[in-house]
This record gives sequence, C-alpha cells and structure tokens, in this order.
Amino acid sequence: MTLMQRHMFRRLVLGTGVAALIFSVVTLLVEVSSLFSLLTTGVVTGSRFIAALLMLLPEQFYAVVPLGATIAVAHAYYEWGHNHELVSLRMAGLTNSSLAIPGMAAAAVAMLFTAANSLYLLPVSFRVFEDIRYGAGLSFAPSALDEGYLQRIGPNLSILFHRRVDALTLEGVEILDGRDAGTFTYIFADSAHFVRRPGEDPERLLVLEKGSYYKRHPSDTHVTPASFEQLIIPLSETTDGSPIHRPWRGFFEEHIGSLLYPPPIIRARPSEYGNWIAEGHKRFIMPLLCLSYAGFVIGVMLRPWQERSSGSVRVSLALASVAVWHGLILAMSSLIVSALFLVPLYYVIALIPGAVGAVLIILPGWPAGSRAAYTPSRWKSALQSGPGGAP
Repeated sequence: MTLMQRHMFRRLVLGTGVAALIFSVVTLLVEVSSLFSLLTTGVVTGSRFIAALLMLLPEQFYAVVPLGATIAVAHAYYEWGHNHELVSLRMAGLTNSSLAIPGMAAAAVAMLFTAANSLYLLPVSFRVFEDIRYGAGLSFAPSALDEGYLQRIGPNLSILFHRRVDALTLEGVEILDGRDAGTFTYIFADSAHFVRRPGEDPERLLVLEKGSYYKRHPSDTHVTPASFEQLIIPLSETTDGSPIHRPWRGFFEEHIGSLLYPPPIIRARPSEYGNWIAEGHKRFIMPLLCLSYAGFVIGVMLRPWQERSSGSVRVSLALASVAVWHGLILAMSSLIVSALFLVPLYYVIALIPGAVGAVLIILPGWPAGSRAAYTPSRWKSALQSGPGGAP
C-alpha cells in the first residue's frame, strides 16, 4: 500500500471497530436483561455477571461485525467523496481499484475477526455462559421470582404462583417437575415456603402445604391425582447446593466440525439436524459477508455518479440495499433448516453483493453524459472549492 492507502486503511479499521463495538454492546444489553434481575437480587455476583457479559461478546461480534464494517466503510468513502479527497487522489493517478484497496483490506480484517469468533471463540464462550446461567438456576434467590408466570427454579423444575406473602412464602402454587426420566409430575398447592437447612451439608427445600399431584408417563391415558397435607421437594441435585454439570448442550456450543457432521443421534432428528447444518454454514457465511457487503458499498461509492445523485443519497441507497439483502440472508438460514438442498444457493446469495461491487469497481469508463463534467479544469475547480462545493 502507498502512504495514503495506509492512512485510509487505518481510518477504516478504527471506524469498523467503533461501529462493531457500539452495535455489539447495544444488542448485548438488550439480550441480557434477565441477568440484571439475577444481579440485583444477589443470585449472580458482580464478577460472574461481568464474566457472563464477556462470554456473550463473541456471539454479538459474530452477528454484527459484517453490518458494522459495512456502515464504517460506507461512511468513510462518503466523507472522502464529500470533501473532494477522492477527486484529488484520482488526479494523483489512483484508479478505482487502488481506491478500493484500503476498504477491502479493512473488510478482510473484519472477516478474519468474525471468523475467529464464529469458528472458535463462539462455541467456547457460549458454553461457559450457559454454565453460568445454569448455575444461577440452581442457586436462585426466592425473591427473584415474579408472580403470574412460569419460571425455572432448577434443572427441569419450574414454578408458577399467584401471590407472594413474604420473601419466602408463596400462595396458589403450581409445580412442573420433569427431573425423573420418563415421568412428568404436576403439583398444585395452596401455599409453599422455601427452607434452607443449616449444617455441614445444607440443603434447599420447597415445602408445599395442602394440595395434590399426579405423575404422568408417556403410556398413561388416565391419571388419578393424589392429595397431600405437606410435600417436601428438594431444589438441588447436590447435597451442598452447588452447581452441577449440565446434562445437555445446545448447537451454539458445538464447533464447526460437529455442526457440519452431526453425530448419529442428531441425524435421526430432522429438525435438530437441520438446525445444526444451518448454523454450521452460517458460521462461514457471516465472515464472507464482511467482504461481500464492503465490496458492494465501495463499488457504489466510487462510481462517478456525482452529477446524477448526491453522496448522501447513494450511501443511503447502498446501506438500505445491504439491509434488505441481510434480511434475505437470515431468511435463507431459516429455510435451510427444512430444505438442506438450498445450501449452495445460500453461498451464492451471500456472494452476489460482492460480485456486483467488483463489477462496479473495475468497470471502465464514465457513465454516459458525464465525461465532460470531469475534465482536469473541473477537477481543479472542485479542489479549490470547500466541502459541498462552497468556495
């Protein structure tokens, strides 16, 4: 790269980093609203809360860096065109291809960063995040529960209640207990209170008063409820109440090899198999979009269409086109779950914006009717004028 290209590249990388970080933080804060309630009620400590946020960052980068890089590139080239810097660089002998190099180099950096997150950091960090969230479910605070809707209080154990009497006592309680394999237990009680037995091996219990329950097996057609005066339910599967290892893992926690070649148990379940395959290809598609979108935007911004439309109009249309295309990409990802034969089309659609941008960059000549508008005398006049053409 020349000195000027390196200067443009540094500005583009900085702009991409800032845009990606802003978008990531905003989406992260929206997604972790439930964690804030766990923090304020003391279920999660401050250090584990911060650790959970950090573990979610690779997921956010993986999703937003392609769009953040596109916005940064579009803004930079718009500013350079608006301030006539592109005109001066063309007078210095730089072609469209030379002017596109810094933007594509910055997009390549964004692509490598996104690939590092999607192919390696995402499965590792998301696994740690799920462990933190699972541990919070095992060590929840009763005061964190809300009235009126079903919420988890342990692995495969959920509670709904109609009124809170005090911090530890509830009225109108319904329990769904699926901890026993092959059995699901429904429990209804007039009231319940939480108890923590002190001692060397403390145990957390939920004591239910006056109610009924029934257990349902998959083969049962009719179940008779059993009444009770008092029923005690342990809330943890360990005697000390400490978190245990999760008995399950989601496909977000799987590495790319497992996603593209799922184990036989996943292949036997068509919907899960489709989710794994779609996620595996998406982890390749998202990094490629950094290059594809940036190439399209650069091609639009570098074409000499100043006489036909202003830079703000062009950048708005370019970004709107990218937004629509990104929606199509996300729709394709959902379609692949049930239509795996669309995988090749998935890659084609992802690369189309980049191909259009490449054609716009290397297309020789000027648009018809504008050749006379870019004579050396007109360039000189543009350089002598201020931003927006004001002398």
